[in-house]
Amino acid sequence: MYSNQANAIEFSINHRHASDCRLPVDTGHWHRWNYAGIGTIEFPEAGLQLLTFHYNKGNNFAYFVFERLEPAKP
Repeated sequence: MYSNQANAIEFSINHRHASDCRLPVDTGHWHRWNYAGIGTIEFPEAGLQLLTFHYNKGNNFAYFVFERLEPAKP
């Protein structure tokens, strides 16, 4: 959940770039919120990982919801 500008953000896993994401809607205000799917992250291996969120200015973030996606069947 985020507010304000529709900026680009990114995530890294273990200090390596993992995903570029774009916030879809400019809410126009710091306290007007939007909830939306913004991207997918694929972990390179099982086990403990360091997931880092990178952003610049112009946003207010409340939380992220992560959902496990099952691998596609061949």
